[in-house]
Amino acid sequence: MLESIITLSVVGFIAGVVFSMPVAGPVSIIIVSKAFEGKLRFCSRTAIGAAIVEFIYVFIVVYGIAALYAYYRPAIPYLLLTGGLFVIFVGLRIMKRKIDFHSEEFGNVITDKIENRGGMRTGIV
Repeated sequence: MLESIITLSVVGFIAGVVFSMPVAGPVSIIIVSKAFEGKLRFCSRTAIGAAIVEFIYVFIVVYGIAALYAYYRPAIPYLLLTGGLFVIFVGLRIMKRKIDFHSEEFGNVITDKIENRGGMRTGIV
């Protein structure tokens, strides 16, 4: 039992690291935009936070959601269509938005550090 939990933990962590950084995902967009601003510590914390959340997702799937597959199998095409349309909608909104990397004042960075708004919470949320 302990060996399977350790195996699931390792697999979950690896899956979290690999799958939390898709090529055009929201986490990667946050990380790339903050990396251009020179906030590498924020980027690493965001990636670690996203990996932790993916780790939790793997445990949820392994210990329960997979048992419900027979019930939601007929709805899978509709879920995929809805998800695809949502991704297209978000992509169009991102393409329309103009990003100005120098709009933030330096004082905001200092207050963020004082108030401890780190990338870990951004990755988890």
